[in-house]
Amino acid sequence: MASLVRLSVFVLLAGFLLGGCVGGSGEKVVTVDGNNGAGVITIGEVESVRLAQNNIDLTARVDTGAQTSSLDARNIVNIERDGKKWVRFEVVAAGKKTVMEKPLARTLLIKQHGREALKRPVVKLDIFLAGKRMQREFSLADRSNFKYPVLVGRNVLQGSFIVDVSRKNAGSAMSEASK
Repeated sequence: MASLVRLSVFVLLAGFLLGGCVGGSGEKVVTVDGNNGAGVITIGEVESVRLAQNNIDLTARVDTGAQTSSLDARNIVNIERDGKKWVRFEVVAAGKKTVMEKPLARTLLIKQHGREALKRPVVKLDIFLAGKRMQREFSLADRSNFKYPVLVGRNVLQGSFIVDVSRKNAGSAMSEASK
C-alpha cells in the first residue's frame, strides 16, 4: 500500500513538473487572469500593441501562421549612419505621422507564387503587448490595405503568449472581461 501511495505522489509530481498544472483530464489549467502559472499570458486574435519608443498605440492582428511580425510603414528609405545600414520610415496612427529611424536587422525575402520575390527590411522594435515589454523583429511593409496596421507573428508569441481566437483584447485593459 505504501508503495502505491509513493507511486501516486511520484506520478502527480512528475506530471506537475513536466507539464505544468494539470487537470483531471490531462489538460493544462489556465487561471481566470489568463496566466497559466508558467508566465504565459492568454491574448485574443486582436490586441493593442504600443511602440515603446514613441508611445504609439496600434491595433494588431495576431497570426500564429506568420513567422515574423510586420508593421505598417510608409516612405521606407534605406539610409546609412556611421557606416551602418539603417532604415527611415513613417508610422501612421490616429491620423498622425511619426518618422522613425532604426538599424537594419536583416532583409526578409517574401516569396510570392508566380511573381517576383519581395525584399522587406526588418528592424528591432521595443513593444508592449498585454503589459509585457519586449524587443522583437518586425518587417516593414505598407499595410494600408489591411484592416490592422500590425501583424503579430510567432517571433513575438513564442514562449510568452497563448492565443484564444474567440477573444479580442484579452491581454489589455480593454479586454472583453472588463467591459
